[in-house]
Amino acid sequence: MSENVLCSCSHVSLKAEKETVLEDFSLSVREKELIALISEDDSAGAVLRLMAGLYVPDQGKMVYSDMVNRDRKVFPKKIQYVPDDIVCYAGLSVREFLHGMAGRDEQMASEAAGLLAVFGIDENEALLEMTFGQNRLVAMIQAMMAKPALLLMDRPYDMLGDKEYKLLLKEMIGQYYEGTAMVIAAERFEDVVMPCHRYLFMNEGKVTARYNRSRLPRLSKVVTMWGGDASAFQQEKMEVLVRRKQYVRFLYREQNVQDLAAQLVRSGCENFNIEELSMEEEIFHNYERWL
Repeated sequence: MSENVLCSCSHVSLKAEKETVLEDFSLSVREKELIALISEDDSAGAVLRLMAGLYVPDQGKMVYSDMVNRDRKVFPKKIQYVPDDIVCYAGLSVREFLHGMAGRDEQMASEAAGLLAVFGIDENEALLEMTFGQNRLVAMIQAMMAKPALLLMDRPYDMLGDKEYKLLLKEMIGQYYEGTAMVIAAERFEDVVMPCHRYLFMNEGKVTARYNRSRLPRLSKVVTMWGGDASAFQQEKMEVLVRRKQYVRFLYREQNVQDLAAQLVRSGCENFNIEELSMEEEIFHNYERWL
């Protein structure tokens, strides 16, 4: 991965209508880097809008490499931003919209045609007569056809079916290998799907946790057992969550599910269930839904 920084946010704070949008946020995005921003609220999306030049920081600074002109406007071929929304141009067909965005760039128009074929979208269809999923894919195509240095995607899975999202992921990975860096905003860790170099978890405009991919914690197992002897398990790996007359539920830090299942059988339990914490539950020790 390159050390050349495309975009850098340094101690940025931002307010809108007296509400804090971002607070002391810092992040540098390097060439050919994949970064996931994860937040249940709009913190992650706000970072993308900041990088796209749609916000002016109240404090801190934004630094771009060679991607802005003297008027500090982001070159559209260098940075592309896809909001969590559809394309709402009345009276335009898909072809008219994409060709209008491409201008006279034949390479971009050719790339758009190829992506339309991949997703099975009719270029003659009116934008506002499409399904939400297809319309959202047109927004993705408009950004991806430019082959930007930095692609900012806000919840790219939203409105898409599983098949559509798998096709989109394949194209995103292809663009990454061609040199595009990406920052993806998502509501949950599991929504990201693509393996990223870095993961930032956010809430209320603040970064609450940062992890490189190799440092992500392993997810604990959530074991519910009816009957049997829970004391037979290694206590240093175990954390009891709920103890009821009929069952006991506990966390168990064991990655080998087969070994865990064998231990449960040997415990003499009548029945058992093995589940797994979400990444957010593991990181923030939030076990509320299991109590």
